[in-house]
Amino acid sequence: MQDKQLTSALKALFDHGRDAMFIADLNGIFTHVNEAFLKLYCYTEDEVIGQPISMIQSNLHNPEFFKEIHQELENKGSWSGELRNASYAGEIIHIWTQIIKTEDGYTSIQVDLRERDRTSRQVEQTARLESISTLAGGIAHEFNNILAGVQGHLYMFRRIIPEDNIKEKERMQRISKLIERATGLVQNMLVFSKQKQTVNREVSLSALLEDTIKLSQASVPKTVELDLEINHHRLIALANEIELKQMLFELIANASSAFNAMSQSVLPSKPKISISLDIKEQTHAQITIQDNGCGMSESTLQHCRDPFFTTKPVGQGTGLGLSSANSYIKQLGGSFNIDSQIGAGTTIQILLPLAHESHQVPPLNLTVLLADDDEDIRISLHEILASSGYSVLDASDGIEALDLWQQHEKSIDAIIMDIVMPNMDGLEFTSTIREMGSMVPICMMTGYSNQNIRADLKVSLLRKPVDPGLILKYLEHQLSENNSDN
Repeated sequence: MQDKQLTSALKALFDHGRDAMFIADLNGIFTHVNEAFLKLYCYTEDEVIGQPISMIQSNLHNPEFFKEIHQELENKGSWSGELRNASYAGEIIHIWTQIIKTEDGYTSIQVDLRERDRTSRQVEQTARLESISTLAGGIAHEFNNILAGVQGHLYMFRRIIPEDNIKEKERMQRISKLIERATGLVQNMLVFSKQKQTVNREVSLSALLEDTIKLSQASVPKTVELDLEINHHRLIALANEIELKQMLFELIANASSAFNAMSQSVLPSKPKISISLDIKEQTHAQITIQDNGCGMSESTLQHCRDPFFTTKPVGQGTGLGLSSANSYIKQLGGSFNIDSQIGAGTTIQILLPLAHESHQVPPLNLTVLLADDDEDIRISLHEILASSGYSVLDASDGIEALDLWQQHEKSIDAIIMDIVMPNMDGLEFTSTIREMGSMVPICMMTGYSNQNIRADLKVSLLRKPVDPGLILKYLEHQLSENNSDN
């Protein structure tokens, strides 16, 4: 009875265990493998049974090594140690294994060590970066002093060079540009070494990303599509706006350079850099930068955050971009993760803790029609209204506004509108819908101080520049009155 129970338990362990197991005959031919084995090596059962154990061996061990294993199995009946085998796809799999010889064959259990290896590399990299950051900080401070001295002497030289000596003035200008490059390098070193003191303030991440995209469009080749997707507009983080924007700009530039390293034969038909902003577990903003460029090898991926590590030609990269970005995001209490594969592109995921004001505003089930021909004003007001819980319909002139009104009249609860717009201005629009019998609340905005509005149109008027708080108070007052009348 006990033998039967043991047999049943061992079979259950073999069939459902987490670790890979196999049984082979005395000739080293597979007779049984479990599901974990098939998953680890990416084979089907039919592809394995009847094949020699050597099918999973890699070329990283010499024949003498396997002879020693076989000898120990013959002498002691078991062997345990670490091996580097190969999966069906050719991936090297680092395992710890124990092989036991029985009367009619061999049985083995194999433990996947790859996750342990990754963790060990991360710990080693963290320790290495800490020591290098201390060194980088010392170098940066000393280099700053040297640059200050050079700048002082350059200033004095410029004062004594005659105005008509164009050649020497151009030489001084080139020296000045070299100093600027060196200064930028020092600033990155200080960020990396966590010794640069910065003042963090509340930053709207959606607005910052939009500005960064505009800044990046001039440097990204027109053949590369630059796409921004903002899924949550009201996400506020504590950061230095200039440094965060510069960091994101450099990451986008890195993504763009991934296409330069590709030959025309392997260049994707649609080179693309996608940037997205989302929320993660209600506590963090998630910024993702993804490209479909050349990608990085496993070795490059392991070292890409090391300071001064670069795959770019001499003079085209300092190797501090990713390391300083990683350091800066960690200073903000966030995380910086990179995933990449050769030929499959690179994905950078940044998590930033949200400021307490970034809570999700519940929808009010109220819709505002917003019309203004100034795109910057329209985008800004849209974001403010959306962040306060309103659904927003956008129009760039009165014609578009009227078209939206005719489509959504029953759902529009209020209208915020500029007076002076092309095609149809705000007053013409208001007259049209008032004649149609609608008394929906309308708030007009104008930059003119002598604007006259007919009393029968029953609109409110705000002077530009408009305080967003006044618009929100207007909506709250008007819509609460309408609800009480209902």
